[in-house]
Amino acid sequence: MILSIFLPHEEFTIVSNLGNNKIKKILQENVEPYQQRIFGLFNPYPNNHKKFAGIIKFKSNEFQINRIIHYKNGALPIITGEIEDKRINIKMRVDSLQVKVLYLLFGLPIFLAITQPERAGAYLFIISCFYILMMGGFKIESKIQRKFLLRIFKGKLVIK
Repeated sequence: MILSIFLPHEEFTIVSNLGNNKIKKILQENVEPYQQRIFGLFNPYPNNHKKFAGIIKFKSNEFQINRIIHYKNGALPIITGEIEDKRINIKMRVDSLQVKVLYLLFGLPIFLAITQPERAGAYLFIISCFYILMMGGFKIESKIQRKFLLRIFKGKLVIK
């Protein structure tokens, strides 16, 4: 979809001196299974939890994780990764539910700007505020996650 180029995402590779088995072990030590929030509000993770929640597929060398936080952030990146020969290829993107909410938040002001051209400037201002908040939140969270992943894998960053 053409609008997906405007959604926040990052792709990079971590090059590590660790072997694939050691990388998988580190992932296993830092990732716990997803747990459902109670009514979408209460965080089910205790204070002594691991850093990430997600799924690790050992046979296909793939994983999908996100950082466990104790606050709400709709721009929290979902990390998908693939391990191949001391390289970890990582993609960070926004959750698909958040994308649908963003389309609604962007679509409504655009529709209103088209139907009420005299107020188009105000609606475009609203869209730009949503976009700045979304990109800022995503960039802050992705930077935190990238630093932690680099530290645990003792690797170097290669940006695609």
